[in-house]
Amino acid sequence: SYIKLVGNLSDGLIWGLNSLWSSKVPRVKEFMEKFEARWGEEPISNAGLTYDTFMMVKAALEKVGEVDADKFIEAFLDQTYEGSTGYYVWDKERHCPQWGPDKVPSSFGQIQWEGDKYHHEFLWPTQFFPDAKFKQPWWFPKG
Repeated sequence: SYIKLVGNLSDGLIWGLNSLWSSKVPRVKEFMEKFEARWGEEPISNAGLTYDTFMMVKAALEKVGEVDADKFIEAFLDQTYEGSTGYYVWDKERHCPQWGPDKVPSSFGQIQWEGDKYHHEFLWPTQFFPDAKFKQPWWFPKG
């Protein structure tokens, strides 16, 4: 992994995810617990997105009732879905989810080192991480 390669030089690195994947978020925590109970291991960060996607595909196929690409796409984009990673509403022109804190939120965080250990500090969306602390990266000019 990246952190294993660069070690504490990653201190202060800002990262973004295309979903909100933190046990501090109740719906994500619930998904993580159910996944671990069923499979005996912690889910990787894409597990929630993958599950949500398959459930939306299933719902669209059930609505259409046949294999018809145009009908499937229309049914898929017409749906709203509250999943493990957020509330999905689709942009019908761009064929992607609408993003934002009240929909499928991206998340931003930072790798923070203390001594020889690091953790991922989620910084946004602040409604889920009100106590988040930004750390000035060692490589960023002060002032």
